[in-house]
Amino acid sequence: MAEMFPKNRSIAFTKGQWLDPRDSRLYRDESRRVSVVCDNKLLEQARQAVIKIGKELGQKAMYFEVRDYDGVHLIEIPTDQPGSDPSATP
Repeated sequence: MAEMFPKNRSIAFTKGQWLDPRDSRLYRDESRRVSVVCDNKLLEQARQAVIKIGKELGQKAMYFEVRDYDGVHLIEIPTDQPGSDPSATP
């Protein structure tokens, strides 16, 4: 994220919780909230960066909020299955 958004970002620690809609399990944790300022045309790149970070951290989902534009999303993080790399060629 620092490379993509070198200016106008802040990091804070926060406690939160979320309910997994698949199994109704309640998750409570402490997390880092990273806020960045960017043009709307960079939103998909920011979303993909959040997904990448979520995969690296082994997360099931990541909170993604776009203030004054698109609101809050809980992005499900896909798990990579062996042999399911869409960029691989047969």
